[in-house]
Amino acid sequence: MVHSYTNIYEVKLSKCDFVMRGKNEAILENDVDSGTASEIGYATALGKSSLGYRGDFRLAADNEGSLVNLQVEYFIHKNGGRIITEIADLREALQKVFA
Repeated sequence: MVHSYTNIYEVKLSKCDFVMRGKNEAILENDVDSGTASEIGYATALGKSSLGYRGDFRLAADNEGSLVNLQVEYFIHKNGGRIITEIADLREALQKVFA
């Protein structure tokens, strides 16, 4: 039996226009949490764009050139998404997602 949360999760992600996730603290295990990663990956598989916000500049990825985990960053950029580091950039980023 599939838990009802799984069905809700799939339905909500399949109906959304894009996914936006935010993290404003250091990620202690050098990775995004599994829920965030799975939502971004699933949205990417559905062809949806993702927008990430990361306002904390402490090293939190497996590569010094990345803001987040490399695979998650790839999924965000794959369908035209972006990772922003300033809330002031949110309007412009949203306009590009919906262009």
